[in-house]
Amino acid sequence: GVALWSARYPLDTVKTRIQADSITRPQYRGMIDCFTKTVAKEGVGALYAGFAACILRTVPVNAGFFWAYETSSYLFDVAMSSRQLQQ
Repeated sequence: GVALWSARYPLDTVKTRIQADSITRPQYRGMIDCFTKTVAKEGVGALYAGFAACILRTVPVNAGFFWAYETSSYLFDVAMSSRQLQQ
C-alpha cells in the first residue's frame, strides 16, 4: 500500500488540482502543465502535501483487507472440507 501510494500520490495531487481549477479561467492546460507549474512554483514537496494522512489511512485499510481475505479463505476451506466429509 505505501509503495503504491508513494508512486501514485503526485498524480493524484495533479488530478485534484485540475478538478478544483476554475472552469471560466483555468490555471492549467493539462496534467503536464499542472505538474510543471506546481513544481516550479511550490517545489516537489507540494506534490506530496497530505501524504502522511494518506499513509496513516492506508495501513488500517490494508490490514482490514488482509484480515477479510484470510478469514474468508479460512471459512471457504472449512466449508469445502466439511462438504467433502459428507460425501
